[in-house]
Amino acid sequence: MFDREEINAMIKAAHPQVAAMIYLGINCGFGNTDCGTLTFDKLDLNNGWHNYWRLKTHVPRRCPLWPETVKAIRKAQEKRPKRISKDCENLVFVTRVGGCWCKHETGDNAISAEIREMLKDLGIYRKNVTTSIHFGERSRRLGPHRANKWPLTISWDTPQQPTIWRPSIDKRRLTGRCGK
Repeated sequence: MFDREEINAMIKAAHPQVAAMIYLGINCGFGNTDCGTLTFDKLDLNNGWHNYWRLKTHVPRRCPLWPETVKAIRKAQEKRPKRISKDCENLVFVTRVGGCWCKHETGDNAISAEIREMLKDLGIYRKNVTTSIHFGERSRRLGPHRANKWPLTISWDTPQQPTIWRPSIDKRRLTGRCGK
């Protein structure tokens, strides 16, 4: 687990694509593969939403994006390499040389290696614990009050019913606008 100071240090140290991935991790519970396979058609940056099914389970997900997340994704797009491999053109995030972060045929996930090196540089690397950007558990436990700035990411996952999937949550519940 990372605390607020560690997350802020990671965002500050990361290049724009990895910073945007970290925001997706804490905002939406995205993991490395989610970030590495995310395509442009799954993001609505103007309205601040993602609609992206989970690759591992093929379960559809929808999550409001924080303004910080949208800003980070837009910054990553500005720094996107000019030359991009044909099979990666549709991906939101590509490596510095225009390649894919996830290589399904080999099982390689370059995001893990990138995060690992950054964490070592920051002095917060913990072997076999911190090579993923998945912050879902941490952000769910922080609660919607933004005590540590990072709000509840998945409103349908409550301590009372942690494994129940509710696929038709009204977007007002996800954005905290109930009763308004």
